[in-house]
Amino acid sequence: MPKLALCLALLLAAALTLDSLISAPVFAIQWRSPEFMAGIAPTFNLVKLLGMAVLTAYLWWGVPRRQYSPGITIALQCVVLICAVHTVVLLIGRQSLVSDAEHYTSEGPYTVHTIESQDARTSRQVIYWRCQRSLGFYSLEELQQLPYHPGAYIEEQDGKWYYIGEKRYELAAGQCD
Repeated sequence: MPKLALCLALLLAAALTLDSLISAPVFAIQWRSPEFMAGIAPTFNLVKLLGMAVLTAYLWWGVPRRQYSPGITIALQCVVLICAVHTVVLLIGRQSLVSDAEHYTSEGPYTVHTIESQDARTSRQVIYWRCQRSLGFYSLEELQQLPYHPGAYIEEQDGKWYYIGEKRYELAAGQCD
């Protein structure tokens, strides 16, 4: 049983570390809407931080107490060190506990992701076509990138969709595969 618990702890630590290596939140799962996924990301990051802290403590305590060969013990201690570094990075790094949901706006089949930067000239808005899948999942197909304009919005007029910002752009329909 102790070996099974150690193996499960190592697998869970590997899964949480893998999620941190993916730039999209929550294992890059796309469910319900981009706003929803960006909204639950801070809660998931807090759970991930606490989980990694508990796993690191368990592995730190558990690995030296096992009777493994020296090579396996050294390898497991390296994994514990990686888990400890990952926990510290989660604590002080980019894995923010601040919601990113306000940067997404969905209207009809379109989603606008606002990417703001320090320099207003490099800020932009990316427009996606949202394809609904079964069980509430979706995928995004990038249609175009436009310079950021505060107060820009998407609206439907006479069956056509428009992005209205500094200029008015007619939006093309994407294709779901």
